[in-house]
Amino acid sequence: MLCKKCEGDLSVVENTFKKSIFDNAVQKKASRLTYGPWLSYFALSVVWRATQMHEFEDTALPLNDEQKRRLLGATKHWKDMLLGERRGFGKYPVHIFEHWQLHDAIDAQIPGIWHRYLNRHSVVRLINSDKPRLLMVYVKMGPVSIFGHINKPKYAWHGTRLMTSSGQYHSKNVKLPEEIFRLYLIEAQEHKALIDEASDKQKGVIATAIQNNLHDAMSKDSMKDFVADLTRSGNTAFMDND
Repeated sequence: MLCKKCEGDLSVVENTFKKSIFDNAVQKKASRLTYGPWLSYFALSVVWRATQMHEFEDTALPLNDEQKRRLLGATKHWKDMLLGERRGFGKYPVHIFEHWQLHDAIDAQIPGIWHRYLNRHSVVRLINSDKPRLLMVYVKMGPVSIFGHINKPKYAWHGTRLMTSSGQYHSKNVKLPEEIFRLYLIEAQEHKALIDEASDKQKGVIATAIQNNLHDAMSKDSMKDFVADLTRSGNTAFMDND
């Protein structure tokens, strides 16, 4: 989707992102850094690529003509920034959030797979809602999410907005609107429902794979997430809902 030079530049910033933020998020450690243009460049590449995937059939509402116009405008704006033809996010800010801060969230509807969903599940989606007025690209990459706003957000986001050239980022000092927590909650519930719908044969294959790889799995982050879910939710972490 991008030229060879752009892809090469992205491989460098992707590695920096992994070492500076992603690895900390996997280990549930706070990231604190002074960043340069690399972080906005990386985040821009993520939201722009998401607009090119054309997999937005699951939007809550169909886009009207004005929303389509704004989506095209955001897509062009982000691409121009990637190509160095425009400076500044302008009307289309980009935000970043690490999910470890939600691990201890309290809500009666949180499913037993909460930690595994937050840390391992990936999503690319166009969020579209009239209440509140919301239109944005949302990309969940395991333990980190990046949001590209197309409409001006109605509610305050604290400490998550990226600057174009440089800025301070400390993941302990961020706050998301309640509506975004609800988004994660709904997706975790949907993910749990898909697991519950798996056939007995599929569950048998999964169980066999776990047993065959138990020694290696015990030392991996996936096992740590499972233990965290088990501690939090008891046997609902691995049993079907009634």
